[in-house]
Amino acid sequence: GALRAVETAVICVNATAGLEVNTRRTFARAGDAGVGRMVLINKLDHENVDFSELLDRIQTTFGSACVPLNVPVGNGHNFSAVVSTLKVPSEIPKDVQPDPTDLNKTAMDAIVEADEELMMRYLEGEELGPEEIASGVTKAIAAGTLIPVFCASSKTGVGVPEFLDALAAYGVPPALVP
Repeated sequence: GALRAVETAVICVNATAGLEVNTRRTFARAGDAGVGRMVLINKLDHENVDFSELLDRIQTTFGSACVPLNVPVGNGHNFSAVVSTLKVPSEIPKDVQPDPTDLNKTAMDAIVEADEELMMRYLEGEELGPEEIASGVTKAIAAGTLIPVFCASSKTGVGVPEFLDALAAYGVPPALVP
């Protein structure tokens, strides 16, 4: 019932449990409702969590539109920060995996796929501005060409401010929901 009142659904994935039945059901229902979708991987601070393997399962189950907009720094109890794949810093911490620079191209491809004008400019090698990218992310989420994946630990707070900022910046406006 809540899907009738939202424009963007956040699908939470427990990093220790992986993709559960209700996770799949919620993801499918949000897609059927035509709302934008984001995936938040929580509890990355627990032991025996393999982010790359979990991301691979998410992409296999939900599709290649699931692209990380940030990646974890450290693993398990060493999970200490997240690094953006849209605004890749000049100095990348050594314990980041996967490489945010590689994921930047994947994210940009998914973003420009929803906007013909941006796509043409991007393919011609033109640099897109931050406002254009932000607007493109929102359009791509609404169109379903991008389902951003975020990393966090609600217990330690790592990644939570970045996720909330992204939700505020990229959340789908009511006009874009069918």
